[in-house]
Amino acid sequence: VTITVNHGVILNFSPNPQAICSGQTSQAVTISTASVGANITWTSQANGAGGVAASGTTTIPVQTLTNTSNSPIQVVYAAIADYAGCITQPFDYVITVNPIPTVTNSPLSQTVCESIPTQQINLSSAVSGATFTWTASSPNGVIGFSSNGSGSTIAPQTLNNPADTAGTVIYIITPTANNCAGPSSQYIITVNPTPNIVLPPAQTICNGDTSQIVSIASNVVNTGFSWQSTSPLGVSGNTPSGSGNIPEQVLVNTTNNAATVTYTVTANANGCINSNTYSITINPSPSVTFSIPPQTICSGSSTTLVNLSSSTSGTSISWTANIPNGITGATVSGTNTIPVQTLVNNTFQILTVSYTAQAVTSGVVCPGTTTTYSSTVNPTPDVFANPTNATICSATQKNIQISSSVSGTNFSWSVN
Repeated sequence: VTITVNHGVILNFSPNPQAICSGQTSQAVTISTASVGANITWTSQANGAGGVAASGTTTIPVQTLTNTSNSPIQVVYAAIADYAGCITQPFDYVITVNPIPTVTNSPLSQTVCESIPTQQINLSSAVSGATFTWTASSPNGVIGFSSNGSGSTIAPQTLNNPADTAGTVIYIITPTANNCAGPSSQYIITVNPTPNIVLPPAQTICNGDTSQIVSIASNVVNTGFSWQSTSPLGVSGNTPSGSGNIPEQVLVNTTNNAATVTYTVTANANGCINSNTYSITINPSPSVTFSIPPQTICSGSSTTLVNLSSSTSGTSISWTANIPNGITGATVSGTNTIPVQTLVNNTFQILTVSYTAQAVTSGVVCPGTTTTYSSTVNPTPDVFANPTNATICSATQKNIQISSSVSGTNFSWSVN
C-alpha cells in the first residue's frame, strides 16, 4: 500500500497589508503559492466598510473602500488553496480603511469687540487622535491675528478693527488623523469696532444763561449714547443723566470763580463700549467791592481815593458817575479806582455823586451785577442878618435875625 502525503501549501500576498483613507482606492493584491496546480479562492469580511468585493480567486481587485464611522475598519480577506484535494487553513490579508476626520466644533464662530481678547478655540473631532492645522485671513482689514498655526487650540488674540463696520477673521481649519486629511472648515470671528464719540467744542457761558444743545455722533452706525453729569458745589441746573443728545440747560454758578459741569458720555455699539467727557464752564457774575465806605465832604474839598476790586479773578472793572446839576469837578467814568476829586456844590442843597461800578469776566465776557458808591457833597452855607445894620440908644436892645439858604445851618457869632 502506497500512501502519498502532500506537502503543506503556503499562500503569499503582494503587496503587504495596506492602510488607506476612506474613499481611496486600494491596490490590487496578487495571491500566489509555490504549489503548482493549487486552486486559490478568497472571501471577504467587510466589518462595516463599503465597496468591498465579496469573493474571488487569485487576485483581490482594486476597490474604492469607504468608512463612515469614526474609527479605523479592517477589511479581512480570507484566502484558501485546494491542492490535490487538500484544503488549506485560511490565510488572512487585511486592508485598513481609516475614517476621514471632520471638525466638530459648534458653533464655528464667535463675536468680540476690538481690543478685547477672543475666547480660546478648542478644536475637536469625533475621530480619535485628530490633529489640526489652520490658516487665517481677514477680508476687511482686521489686524492682530496669527496667520497660521497647528495644534488642538487657537489661542486668545487681541484683534483690532480700524473700520467703522464689523470686520471678520476667517480661519481655515484642516483636520488630519492616521495620515488622512479631512475637509477644511471655516471658523469665523466677527470683530465689532469700538464706537468713536464725536462732540462739539466745549462751551463757556455766563451765570444764569442757557447752554446750547450738545449733539453727539459716531462714525459707527446704530451707536447709542448715554451720559451722566457732575457739578461742583455752588453750581445748579445741570440735568443729572440722560440718553441721546445733551439738552439745553439753564446753569447757575453762585461761586466767585468759573466752575465746570462735566458730562461723561458713554457710547454703545453692538455691546462695544467707549467713553469721553464734555464740559460746560459757567463764568460767575462778578461783584465789586469798594475799599472805603461812602464819603461825605464839604463843597470844595477833595475826596479820598477809592480802590475797586472783585473776588472773581481776572475781571476788569469800570464805572460811570451820575453827576447831579450843581456839582462840578467830578470825573465822568473810569476803571479800577475812583480818583481823588475836588467836588464843588454850587447849590444850597446836599448833593450826591453816584458811581455805578460793574465787573466783567475775561475770555467770555460775563457782566456782574452793578454796585453803587456815593460821595455826598455838602454845600457851603451863606449867612443873612436882618437887619444888616442897626442904631440903638444906650441901654436899649435890638434883635438881629441870622439865617442861611442852607437848611440846618448852625450859627455862632462874636462882637468886634
